[in-house]
Amino acid sequence: MRQQPDGSPGRDAGHTPSGLLLVLVLATLSCGLLTPRTQPLAANTLLLAIGTAAVALPLSIGLAVLLFRVATPLRSVWIRLLAGLLFFPLYLHATGWNAGFGPLGWQTIWADRVGEPWLSGWKAAIWLHASAALPWATLIIGQSLRRSTPAEEAAALDTGARGVLWNVVLPNSGGAILAATLWIVATVSTEMTISDLFQIRTYAEELYTGFALEPSGAAVLGAVLPGALALGGLALAIALAIQAHTAQWQDRQTSLGSPRLLPCPWWAACLAPAIFAICYLLPVASLIWQAGVRRSGWSLAAASHQIATSFSLFHRELFWSVTIAALAATLSLLLATPLAIAATRRGRGRVAALSITAVGLATPGPLCALAVLWLLNRPGLALLNDRTVAAPVLAITLRCLPWALLILWHAFQTLPSTWIEAARVDGAGRLRAALRLWVPLRRESLGIAWLVCAALAIGDLAASILVMPPAVETAAIRLFGLIHAGVREQEAGLGIAILVVCGALAALTLTLTRFLRDGRRFD
Repeated sequence: MRQQPDGSPGRDAGHTPSGLLLVLVLATLSCGLLTPRTQPLAANTLLLAIGTAAVALPLSIGLAVLLFRVATPLRSVWIRLLAGLLFFPLYLHATGWNAGFGPLGWQTIWADRVGEPWLSGWKAAIWLHASAALPWATLIIGQSLRRSTPAEEAAALDTGARGVLWNVVLPNSGGAILAATLWIVATVSTEMTISDLFQIRTYAEELYTGFALEPSGAAVLGAVLPGALALGGLALAIALAIQAHTAQWQDRQTSLGSPRLLPCPWWAACLAPAIFAICYLLPVASLIWQAGVRRSGWSLAAASHQIATSFSLFHRELFWSVTIAALAATLSLLLATPLAIAATRRGRGRVAALSITAVGLATPGPLCALAVLWLLNRPGLALLNDRTVAAPVLAITLRCLPWALLILWHAFQTLPSTWIEAARVDGAGRLRAALRLWVPLRRESLGIAWLVCAALAIGDLAASILVMPPAVETAAIRLFGLIHAGVREQEAGLGIAILVVCGALAALTLTLTRFLRDGRRFD
């Protein structure tokens, strides 16, 4: 329980029980409104989320400990690679693993299992979701592990390094582990790419395949309402986890310090590269292999030619992907900047920012698409809906806005309060302070937020596939349509082209982050 300096309970202490009660009420209402049609959807969504968390969480906790609390060789390199993996979309993970273990994968052909490939059904969906969630969960937990409590760790030294880890370090990171768990549940529950690819009927997948084409508005409302209530409970749980985790470290910030790294045994030194090789190097190598497969066998020249020609063969799809991503990232930044500035002050601005972030993270992509279709389905907006890319830009913006808001909120929160007070004393209004103080002093963070949103937009499929205008097709939609039948050389080449684009965005973002950390400024 959070307390005031005088020992009385703080305001946050009463909010958590009431918030948890509201979560239970929303969950009960959503269960009571389930119909025979939606009950299997809810059960499959829950099972997929639990299975993904059961695989991803142990790997994430172990990898976070290795990279943030153990003197693992090349740990800074592995952390940068892990951060770069955040930019690779879910369908790209599916393409890479499909190239190796799908219907036409090299392992499937080598093992003579063309009729029953390893990458199929529930195990494929759980594994792909887990491998995509691993970088996110590891970094969420790792950021908490970086914060040490020297007094508590010193008191537990008599139990040895393992005792410090189990009795102090991991319990103190319980809030981050909970946040990572909620993140996994939210992404699995709101994503339809993998469930549609492997024919698992989940709530988000059913929105994509069935409810989006439902002619009756009442039927759509009846189908969406239970899931909307459940997602509302999930959004509230995310908000409570963020608030509780922030309050925990605010109460103890005076005792925080840099952690002392534990010694690294030989087996631990091999574990981090093994995880990276199995989870990420293997699917990339499978893509390269598939790009060079011909009837006469595999050829390096054929692979190089296929990769090089993919940029010209799919130039229209790549052009629309980059254009829509740039517009959505810019719009997300324009909306997130004033919200993030307002969130730095306690009150309605912070509540609004927290609500937008939580609801945005918990909303399925197809539901964002349905909202945009409802908004633009007006007599005077037909031209805007059919002849421009406004619909996909708006749908993707709804998905990117929470991330831009989180990044800028943290960036603006770190501005020295004395500078802000000085600007207010000088009579600077909100607009003038934003243009002359907030934005110039955090321009690198604005650049990072834009690049992150652009990468998320390029990787989006769930929100944009239902609202794309005629004659416009992004690389994500083209690749998603092709990999249902297996990954051949053209699909592998397009996957590698998208990999190069996402890798370039990741490299630019990491470079900006390094400049920001070092306190440098561009001229």
